[in-house]
Amino acid sequence: MVLVFISRVLLPLVDMSHYLIWIMMAQSVWIACFVLFCISYLPMLAGPRPDGLFG
Repeated sequence: MVLVFISRVLLPLVDMSHYLIWIMMAQSVWIACFVLFCISYLPMLAGPRPDGLFG
């Protein structure tokens, strides 16, 4: 997420001529972070409850 901050906020301040590239980079890194988050939580959300109850 630090890369997202750098590419979304700081890099456009340094080089505005590549603004679209910085935004696309921030978008790609954010999506990658979200995918890693989903992968890390998938076993917990898809598995049975630890207390054995329904739901």
